[in-house]
Amino acid sequence: MSVTLAQLLTDSSDKVRNSTTGALDNNKRTRAANRVLQDLQDFADWDFTKRTKAFFFIDRVTDYNLKDYIGTTMQDNDGSTEISDFKNPYDLRLPENFHRPFAYRDIKEVRQAIRGRRNNNEYGIDGNLLVINYPDQVSVQLHNCDSLTANGNWAASGDATNLTIDQIIKSQGSGSLNFDTSAGTSLILTNPDFAVKDLEQLQNKSHLTMDVWLPSIANFSSIKVEWGDSASANWEKTETLPAGNSALVAGKNKFAFRWAEATQNGSPDVTSINYIRITITYSSAITDTDFRIDDIRIGEEVEMNLDYYSLAMVADEDGNRQLEFNPDAVTQTDVLAGPESRRTVVQGMIWDLFQIIGGKSARDITDAEKDYKRKKIDLRKRIGRRLRRGRITFNFPRRN
Repeated sequence: MSVTLAQLLTDSSDKVRNSTTGALDNNKRTRAANRVLQDLQDFADWDFTKRTKAFFFIDRVTDYNLKDYIGTTMQDNDGSTEISDFKNPYDLRLPENFHRPFAYRDIKEVRQAIRGRRNNNEYGIDGNLLVINYPDQVSVQLHNCDSLTANGNWAASGDATNLTIDQIIKSQGSGSLNFDTSAGTSLILTNPDFAVKDLEQLQNKSHLTMDVWLPSIANFSSIKVEWGDSASANWEKTETLPAGNSALVAGKNKFAFRWAEATQNGSPDVTSINYIRITITYSSAITDTDFRIDDIRIGEEVEMNLDYYSLAMVADEDGNRQLEFNPDAVTQTDVLAGPESRRTVVQGMIWDLFQIIGGKSARDITDAEKDYKRKKIDLRKRIGRRLRRGRITFNFPRRN
């Protein structure tokens, strides 16, 4: 049975009467409820806040933005702004192997294993990133970018100039494509005749990935890739941020283009892919050198589920999760996320409100505090667990 804010206000009003006319209005009572919700979040991870997000693991990509890529989001307490709701991980797993979750490790251990190429089913949390150590998937390299002519013929056009092979800075093989621009906004590289690839087994269940060095990210707009069997028969996809929605940096970025979300032009033959065109776009003219591209490949994607504890303690009438109750508009139809916590929340409100107006006796405040703490511990035994301290830094959103 759901518990609305209106019910919590009534419950607390029955137990705590105003000692002075107007000392406790509904706004103050709502803010007291929110302070209790904050305290409960600082006290334990609660079963009633568990959520699951499905996402696609990108071959050879380790870092995933929890809010923007995984989608761990909620509304703030007035329902006006989308914010992150991720608090603590519970499980990371493959949907078909739900009984075999990945191992949760300290982030330093996970990154060390990744650097050492020790592929394990493990993960860690690094600030706002989910970091996954998982084996490389089935992939087909479209081009190693080691030569301008050995596998098809690369050509620069648009505002791209001075196309060469850089044998010093690269991500694999013996080189990378290196090019410049002078007062340009659209830098284009095309290879219309590389060795034919049959990608039928990877169609619509993979990502095209490439390593891209950007000497400047000021006014960067996007990167588009077109792949198929000709300039008129291909798939195209545009991205504005690196793989996993990581932050764009000056230097090396890995971009990923999901095939299932690409636009099809004409009727490309998926068994005879030998054309690719890459376009880097800036919103205003840029003059710079040493743009690079390397390791262009198609890699199989893997669906994963992240189970986690959310910071959302309230839901609105439509079921949208939000941080807590709106203390200003007092939307009394908002619902407590865990109805099992009703008595604990009310008792916490009583203690909080007694601190504002005082009780009939000096013992009212101390007795209310003791009762709240007892109920809180009992609630954790039934539907919660202790926080993982020392392993994760909590970045709770600012509250009223």
